[in-house]
Amino acid sequence: MDGSFPSADCRVLEDIDALIDKDLFRNQLQNSIALEEEAKVLVSEIEDHIVDTLVHEMAHGSV
Repeated sequence: MDGSFPSADCRVLEDIDALIDKDLFRNQLQNSIALEEEAKVLVSEIEDHIVDTLVHEMAHGSV
């Protein structure tokens, strides 16, 4: 056994609940990190669009 899976007697409800809670917490943490990364990408794209628009307007005298 490599130690990555805890020893648990899955015939006991508390052990089953503990394993599920651990998995749910890990999934929620991964989802939170993924959402934060996606938000950073979106903000960066919006910033780029704003800068591009301002440069275009300045170059064409639209301001």
